[in-house]
Amino acid sequence: MIGSVDQILVIVIVGGFAGWLAAALLRVRALSIVGTMIVGVAGSFIGIVLFRQFDIRIEGYQIGPLPIGHLFAAFLGAVLLIVVLRLVRRQRY
Repeated sequence: MIGSVDQILVIVIVGGFAGWLAAALLRVRALSIVGTMIVGVAGSFIGIVLFRQFDIRIEGYQIGPLPIGHLFAAFLGAVLLIVVLRLVRRQRY
């Protein structure tokens, strides 16, 4: 089960913010708003899976409905995803 509309909205907000932070940090200019949100949401799944794989606890800290641990995991996952996409793109050309 994916969750309620509120949970999906929080995932999109956290993912979009994490994607924007990662794109700003790595100076990516080619992403649109939708592209940034997609990278952020995909990165959040990657980050959460990696944190669970290495048994890193990310629960507990929140600002309102936004979980800070998940934002950190989403940010790291988005950065990792952008770096991997850059490496794949360079190998093609």
